Amino acid sequence: SSPPTTNSPTDALSTTSGTRPNVLHQTLILTPRAFVNMHRGYPELVGHFLQALLLGLLMGITYFRLGSPPADIQSLKTLAFQVVPVYGYMSQVVWTFKWCSALVVFDREREDELYAPAAWVLAESLAWLPVNVIAPIVYSVLVYFVCRMREDGLRYNFGVFVIDMILIQLCSYIWHTTVALV
Repeated sequence: SSPPTTNSPTDALSTTSGTRPNVLHQTLILTPRAFVNMHRGYPELVGHFLQALLLGLLMGITYFRLGSPPADIQSLKTLAFQVVPVYGYMSQVVWTFKWCSALVVFDREREDELYAPAAWVLAESLAWLPVNVIAPIVYSVLVYFVCRMREDGLRYNFGVFVIDMILIQLCSYIWHTTVALV
């Protein structure tokens, strides 16, 4: 008697128990690969940190050492309206570059039913979390201190500013990932 042949991708993926791993287990398998891909994705890493550094310096130089005269207060108001969109928009540009290359592999593996899309998104999100936290911190430090934003209650005010930039980065990442998968 000859062994049974496997014709469908799901037959080839069956485990000894006959069931596929759940999304959590798939995520645990995919996360190390996502970290390796992140480290190999040199242009994306450089893009995020160059973006944070250059935009932070550009915003800082544009609104250098604002004081309390009325013209500076108006400039501070303008800075408050520009600091978030400038960084958020440029983050989307870098993510677009990243997803253009990563989604080719994802689509091919998705056709073969190798893993659930949710597992891939979770693994990628975990791998890119350090970048999505560190880059906004770099940007925040440069903008906040070069522009000489509020120095009273520095811990609180600077902390709120940094947390705001990190949350905006994470929202931008989640939005962009969701749109890329649709």
